[in-house]
Amino acid sequence: MWSELKKAIASFDIPADWIGIRAVKETSTNRLVRDTLPQLNGKSFTVGAMLEVLVNGCLGYAATNSLELSSLQTAAQTAYKQALAASEWWIHPFRESERPKVVGEYKSPFLEPLDALSPGEINDLLVRICQTLKVDDKIVQTIASASTTERESWFVSSNGSEVYQKILSIGTHYGATAQDGA
Repeated sequence: MWSELKKAIASFDIPADWIGIRAVKETSTNRLVRDTLPQLNGKSFTVGAMLEVLVNGCLGYAATNSLELSSLQTAAQTAYKQALAASEWWIHPFRESERPKVVGEYKSPFLEPLDALSPGEINDLLVRICQTLKVDDKIVQTIASASTTERESWFVSSNGSEVYQKILSIGTHYGATAQDGA
């Protein structure tokens, strides 16, 4: 991903003082079991990039939901035009020094990868949780859900910035609703 984003910045034909691209890929799953019956098993994937361009002391922004070079170039042109149009109205100019070179990497710690359990194993676990929550006949509804997200982001800029982040997260919810009489 680094090389593609760096090539994109080098190919932009705009006279900007500074250009930055933040690209993000995210995969999420959502699973829900209600009263021991699966209700939702979904997976989604999103991708996109935000471009930031510094021109004549002003910043312009644009985004795209594609990492294709042509889409990145179109977004860069849009951000450039925004910054250029705003440059006749600024009160105080931004400078390149306000976007210093940053290099780094962060990966969230984890014990097991998100695919350590199959979708079937997760659903079986959620069914067992619903069964465990039904502690009395007065429990009229049980719910167990699990969501996972893997988000990767890359940031590159014309001054040599390179930052990579990979965040893994898991969220769960368990609930039991009781009713006594009417």
